[in-house]
Amino acid sequence: MNLYIELLSKVVRNEIYLSYHDQSITSQDIETCQLVISDLQKNNPVVLDTYPHLKDAKKFADIINYTKSSKPVHTYVNEKGTKNLIELCETVINENIDGSFVEVGTLRGGLGILMAGIIQSTGVDKNLYIFDSFAGLNTTNTKDSLFDREVWDRYRTWFTQHQFNCECSKSEVIENFKKYDLDSIPRLMEGWIPDCFSNFDEKISCLRIDVDWYQATLDTLLNLYDLVEPGGYIIIDDYKLEGCKKAIHEFFDLKGISPLIQHACEQSGIIYWKKNHD
Repeated sequence: MNLYIELLSKVVRNEIYLSYHDQSITSQDIETCQLVISDLQKNNPVVLDTYPHLKDAKKFADIINYTKSSKPVHTYVNEKGTKNLIELCETVINENIDGSFVEVGTLRGGLGILMAGIIQSTGVDKNLYIFDSFAGLNTTNTKDSLFDREVWDRYRTWFTQHQFNCECSKSEVIENFKKYDLDSIPRLMEGWIPDCFSNFDEKISCLRIDVDWYQATLDTLLNLYDLVEPGGYIIIDDYKLEGCKKAIHEFFDLKGISPLIQHACEQSGIIYWKKNHD
């Protein structure tokens, strides 16, 4: 890892000037959590029976605090996650694996910025494609967990101070790339999964997927996995989420493959595997 990329990874996480732990819980956060708790008690008490720790508004607010929209970062991914992405991108470059870098789900663009920086600093002949709705997450379904369906997805518009919907406009993402003088590199592919993949058929050397839910994860793998070159890598950000994990293993069964899953960060659920000659 060269010094530019190491510094870039720190800047997109904003570890140069501000600690991750500077975001304090506000009275508004607690008030919103209490409103959600009251609504759940009235309309969906099974959620609170399943997740009793959510009954305490202060604990609830603490659990979701890391998603605060006011957090001044370009990626919410931690150091282990950014280091893993850098290592895998550098590996496919060093091993001459053909194909583009592709990210599905970018939020503010931080890891796309990191991949663009790798392309720029190495001079490698690779494209960078970033797929996103730029309007938030796809919806959950019954394969996703009760919490993800009935709290995160259902109440995402209630938590206006948080990034529950993972929404960031295309213009804001472009502006973030401009701050690093990297805006000429990415090709932003706007649309909902799976429609956004309909005309895409380029080879992929490194595929990063961060779309949270079961159906979006499955649809992304179904549409893009076959484009990943042997020796390339697939990175998925949300293995800790029940629906995402189900989608991955259902996809493996469908393809009849058993790749060796590696954990880049077990705490946050970032996994990756190397594609072999399936």
